[in-house]
Amino acid sequence: LHSETSIVSMLNLVFYKGIPPAFLEGDGDQFLLSLVDYCARHLVFLGTPEGVNTALRRQKSPLSAANLSTYLATRSRLDEVQDSVYDESYKTAVAAALLSRYF
Repeated sequence: LHSETSIVSMLNLVFYKGIPPAFLEGDGDQFLLSLVDYCARHLVFLGTPEGVNTALRRQKSPLSAANLSTYLATRSRLDEVQDSVYDESYKTAVAAALLSRYF
């Protein structure tokens, strides 16, 4: 998931300079269509109501410092992995939303 976030961030840098001409030739339009679909799915993820989207809820309503300290001290390894998945999912969705501005 971290790799996915990195790739989307790198694509943001590429598209910042303009759509590369190679993407407009041959099968490049299929690539762009797939990329638009990818970005749209992540925009839907960000638009999901906070009550059913744990990754979004964690970003909008973080734990207080005291509660966070207690949570970090008592969480299991599974919770740690799940927290990482939520954080990376959110980062990827935000990066995809930024990428969608070029389409």
